[in-house]
Amino acid sequence: ITHGNSGYLTFFRNYSSSQFASPIVWNDPATQQTAAVGTMVFDGGDIGMNVVGNVLGAATAGTSVATASYDSSSTDVAGIYVLGLGGAGLGDVAATSLFRTGNYDYFNKKVMWQSGTAVTLPSSLYLSSQPTWWPPGTPWPWVGPDLSPMVGTLPAKARSDSKYSPPTP
Repeated sequence: ITHGNSGYLTFFRNYSSSQFASPIVWNDPATQQTAAVGTMVFDGGDIGMNVVGNVLGAATAGTSVATASYDSSSTDVAGIYVLGLGGAGLGDVAATSLFRTGNYDYFNKKVMWQSGTAVTLPSSLYLSSQPTWWPPGTPWPWVGPDLSPMVGTLPAKARSDSKYSPPTP
């Protein structure tokens, strides 16, 4: 997710499946990604990162991807968190300064709370209510471990998907 040294970023109410869409090559079957699989990847030196209220992994990921590792220091092993990549691995500041709580992950198949006690997640850390431009009938927020379903459709993705179709051969 981050490239190079980064610090003090917050990932709040996001969905990271670790599965990338196939390149736009029409008429090619989609294949499951099996390498460089990590839902949250922090390079060595990334300091003070926060991961709160996210949905991490994919229910449809293959067994080897879904059950490989919760914490890893290499993208050779599928993991929910890949920490200290290119640095000191799990002993890197990327791992030791990471704050993570309230995230659902498909490795543990539950919401993981740092304190062990659940708290109520706000809909947004920025907005006090649903924005007026948000499409009617679309859940706000669109993703979160406290929602059912946990992952909806991001309006920007729905719009993008509706604009493109395979060319006619």
